Amino acid sequence: MARRASAAVFSVDYRLAPEHPFPAALDDTLAAYDWLVAEQDVSPHRLAIAGDSAGGGLALALLQHLRAHNRPQPAAAVLYSPLLDLTFSGDSFEANRRREVLFKPAAYRRAAEYYAVGVANNDARARLAPIRAL
Repeated sequence: MARRASAAVFSVDYRLAPEHPFPAALDDTLAAYDWLVAEQDVSPHRLAIAGDSAGGGLALALLQHLRAHNRPQPAAAVLYSPLLDLTFSGDSFEANRRREVLFKPAAYRRAAEYYAVGVANNDARARLAPIRAL
């Protein structure tokens, strides 16, 4: 895909839970964006970010961080089946729980607990549900 688009691809090898709980993955995502823009002189207006599942949630969290700090946004974002609410508090989780084909709700909750271990303050908890900040 990158070759056909004549584009470079940069993949973030972010740290994973449970060894590296929140906000490690988000910190790594922000550091990668900053490195591309500052150290590699890539204009944000020429960047597109994409993420699948947890990576989709991280992509949205990155966009929200950039917006909150009045920093330039990338030109585009593509979120593939993103995990956007690790609090699992939306009505759709219950409404769709029997339709989920890949993971059972308990598996999602267990993964979120590994990632969000020790997160108590409201600011940090809000960053676990980036869909709610839109």
